[in-house]
Amino acid sequence: MSGGGRVDRTLPLVLIAVAALLPGPVAAQTAEREVSERDRFHLDTGCAVRLVVEGLPDTAGEIGLTKSRITTAVRSRLRAARIYDPEALAYLYINVNVLGGTGRTSPYSYSIELYKWLYDLSAGRGPAGTWHSGSLGQGDASFILASVAQHMDAFIDEYLRVNECGQ
Repeated sequence: MSGGGRVDRTLPLVLIAVAALLPGPVAAQTAEREVSERDRFHLDTGCAVRLVVEGLPDTAGEIGLTKSRITTAVRSRLRAARIYDPEALAYLYINVNVLGGTGRTSPYSYSIELYKWLYDLSAGRGPAGTWHSGSLGQGDASFILASVAQHMDAFIDEYLRVNECGQ
């Protein structure tokens, strides 16, 4: 019986010791703010990107989705973050595909990619995709625009963390 009592008293001490070894909120915040060389490679462009939105298939018009609506939504987010520059070398490329659907919704996919100018020993200088996000699903024009906007917010958060624009 006394052996069981010993386990009962040591168990809380073991749990406290294990909890002390786990990274806490301060460690998590520090890690979140650290910018690695890999982060810099993927996202560092000196706080300036331009926007390229690919033309949409005719099926997008059937649900009310236009290149203009996508361009306006994305460009306004880039401007609000103060990283939009129509003359920048780096560019954000957005490609939305919409298949013929039934009624107001349609299957869709999109990709958002950051292209930077890089140098390759064999090919020379040229644009290369260094960051990518995207999604696929089924929805109407508003749903697709909201999904693109959500991915743009994630991009902007990461981009600003790496580039420290305006700080």
